[in-house]
Amino acid sequence: MQIKDIRSLGEKELDLKIREVREELFRLKLKHRTNQLESPSILRSTKKQIARMLTVVSERLISEHGAEVVETVDANLELAGSEKVAAKKKSPTKKVAPAKKRTAKAKPTKKTTKKKK
Repeated sequence: MQIKDIRSLGEKELDLKIREVREELFRLKLKHRTNQLESPSILRSTKKQIARMLTVVSERLISEHGAEVVETVDANLELAGSEKVAAKKKSPTKKVAPAKKRTAKAKPTKKTTKKKK
């Protein structure tokens, strides 16, 4: 779907289309994980299609509400980012015992065997 086509969609149609393409991406990821997907490039193009649609949604929000939306979105992104960092920090970590010092071991000697005649 071209950007012209995306921009020509109405708000509800665009939301519906985004939902459909996200569901399609989900199905494609499942196929990819089970080795049933013919070409991984389909995943990439589907992600790009979602990004184009979300870009149009963002453009419309900015044109309607101006810079206020951008500031609100930026603040929400920063908040979401700090929550993710806090969640990662709270995860339990395994305590690892200090490594033991290795000492040089004596090399095994060759056993000499007597040849039988």
